[in-house]
Amino acid sequence: MVLTLEIIATNLVDIAAINQSKADQIELVNNLELGGLSPSLELIEAAVTLSKLPVNVMLRPHANHFIYTQSEFETILTHLTKIKLLKQPPNGIVFGSLTKHNKINEVQLQQIIENKGDLDLIFHRAFDELTNPIEGIETLNKYDAVSGLLTSGTKAKAVDGVAIIQKLVALSKSVKIMVGSGVSLQNINTLKATTGANAFHIGTAVRENSKINGEILVNEINKIKAVLME
Repeated sequence: MVLTLEIIATNLVDIAAINQSKADQIELVNNLELGGLSPSLELIEAAVTLSKLPVNVMLRPHANHFIYTQSEFETILTHLTKIKLLKQPPNGIVFGSLTKHNKINEVQLQQIIENKGDLDLIFHRAFDELTNPIEGIETLNKYDAVSGLLTSGTKAKAVDGVAIIQKLVALSKSVKIMVGSGVSLQNINTLKATTGANAFHIGTAVRENSKINGEILVNEINKIKAVLME
């Protein structure tokens, strides 16, 4: 089983540090304190140029909600088009949108798929606001272009969403389930054993003092990867 460890980066200093670790890939975001927003085109291109690892970039224009008006969604599509046309585009995009009934917005998802080109597509934690996550994974299963799902099992922290994550792993077809939110060295082994997932996403747990603006701790990333590989 191939195990994947993804680390959040917010700037080039983070990228340089993660380069020195045993992480497998990077999620690049702006405004981590807001849950992660779309990084600028300049940062994306510089990060991809610097990174030795695949970089997936957040596609989220604001932190207000995941229900996008047509105008907001046009902004997302415009940014996606520009990302795709960069001299060095990233590995993938991280996107998610919902309907007013808290279901996956398939109309917008289909448009993202039609416009993403060769970029990977990971559905983000908008999924955790779904009324019915089982219906949600069945929806994502319909789209081969969706390569991954970042989820905490609909709970604030992944350790509390284990039962749902187990079900998502069991029901997923081609969508790789990535466990995120509160994942750390202290719980990674338990999450690996109990969820059945083979991908894990970490933010503040590998930063100094677990602070959003803390320095990336390479040794902490490596300790977590070592536990994953046991």
